[in-house]
Amino acid sequence: MIAGFPESLMAWTSENFPGMRFAYWGQSAAAMLHDALCEEQRNNVILPAFICPSITAAAVQAGKHVIHVDADRTTLHIDPQKLEQVLRGMLNEDTVLLIDHSFGYPFSQIDKLRQDHPGLLIVEDCVRALGGATPGGLIGQSGDWVLVSLYKTVGGNDHGGILLTGSPFTIRSGPVRSTTLRQFTATFGPARMVYERLKRRSCECSPSRRDLESPRWKPASGIPNQLCLKRFLATTTKDRKSFQKRQEATRDIRSALQRTKGLSFIKSAEGSLNAEHFLSFTVDDDVSRDRLISDLHRLGLFLLRTWDCIPAFFRTLTSTFPTGFSESVFLAEHVVHIPINSFLSLRQRRRLIEGIQKWFLSNVG
Repeated sequence: MIAGFPESLMAWTSENFPGMRFAYWGQSAAAMLHDALCEEQRNNVILPAFICPSITAAAVQAGKHVIHVDADRTTLHIDPQKLEQVLRGMLNEDTVLLIDHSFGYPFSQIDKLRQDHPGLLIVEDCVRALGGATPGGLIGQSGDWVLVSLYKTVGGNDHGGILLTGSPFTIRSGPVRSTTLRQFTATFGPARMVYERLKRRSCECSPSRRDLESPRWKPASGIPNQLCLKRFLATTTKDRKSFQKRQEATRDIRSALQRTKGLSFIKSAEGSLNAEHFLSFTVDDDVSRDRLISDLHRLGLFLLRTWDCIPAFFRTLTSTFPTGFSESVFLAEHVVHIPINSFLSLRQRRRLIEGIQKWFLSNVG
């Protein structure tokens, strides 16, 4: 471990990632990834085309040759066949491959990639998927580097990440992130109710932006505050109990909406155990994803359309897609994520199910 890493967090990483000798924490996982890539001698970085453009910008600013591989719209993951096509034309020993367990859906083929391409350096992105597993075991056990978020699935937190590696790197540090009033009150019931009522007033989803110049990103160096750390550790301690509640909620929602015309749930990898932080689906081409989210937003049913801006929308990156990007663009404009923690109560689940069913009945022919 590295000096300055909190003892409480060290105990957690040692227990959950015993093969990782070095652990770093900071404000931004993307910033720490950038710093590690700057020292890593490999020249190529392969990324999913359906991903946050900040990860791409981190790799580009580290001076790497970036290649994006298109997604499989049914799984959210990088398309294995297209990935194999790209890997066959590259020197694996000169290549970093980032695999994302997208929105809690485990990617189950890392062990196969290791067997077929032993020279790869694999980065396992677990930021929205802690608690998930593949037939080979818990996620985060197969990567050479592992990324973890302190906030993507932790209520009230708004920053923080962990980078785990087998080799040491120089990761920039910085001041402790200040605790804002919003972060402090985010889990306080009365304040949360006021916030959600105000949130309903701003509910129009603007169309996805295309033809942009380049991702605007700069490394955010600094240390997460103690409230962020406390909430993260508390969440991971309770995760085994909350997982069962998330699993039950996911089953209820999926079962009730399975036959909804115009809606297709994302498929889980065979034998995998989803983290159940999100239940994701796509809408058909003739269905307005943004109108669906806006209309439900007014009812206080806050669904997500994360990654509506992806690397394919930036002109400076047009040469980085050897397998195309049409499936990733489809996902950026058609995928919806249900944050399961918001619908653990039976009453909220029923409101969500009823709201989605009524919307599709009214808006899909």
